[in-house]
Amino acid sequence: MGQFFQVQDDYLDCFGDSAVTGKIGTDIGKGKCTWLSVVALQRASPSQRLVMEEHYGVPEEESVCKIKGLYKELNLPATYRAYEESTSSMIRTHIQQISRGLNHNVFFNFLDKIHKRSRYIHCEGTVWAEEELRPVSRVVKEGPNLRPFIFYTYMHFVVGHSTLHTGYGVTVMCK
Repeated sequence: MGQFFQVQDDYLDCFGDSAVTGKIGTDIGKGKCTWLSVVALQRASPSQRLVMEEHYGVPEEESVCKIKGLYKELNLPATYRAYEESTSSMIRTHIQQISRGLNHNVFFNFLDKIHKRSRYIHCEGTVWAEEELRPVSRVVKEGPNLRPFIFYTYMHFVVGHSTLHTGYGVTVMCK
């Protein structure tokens, strides 16, 4: 659920309506390692990869627009919607399979709160997010303005006495 929440934040930063989210997206201009940038690099042709290398992490509006255009060209909004639906369904299945006397409603209520959200939300309860470097097998070719960075996000949500852990690791290119 933590990964699902972070992917939503990445998507909303790029494609969310700032009037609704309350935030102006800055991930592209800051060169942050996001789900969108990872999927774009996985799907990019050599010429599209050059666009990423030249414009990702450049805060000027023209560069940000080129990256958003590339994301649309790679059909990332539709990919995100498919990810959102399949992941929500998978999480619901996992919650239903919890058998150790945990209150399922705690998890269902949280999932209902974040599924198909259109703005940033403050999580009730205790939330930790930690980042650490972790070895993975694939390193993307370095570009003139990029360096390989191994990104790992580990989150767990604690609500009452119930804890849900999630994490993922990918190699991406960052400034």
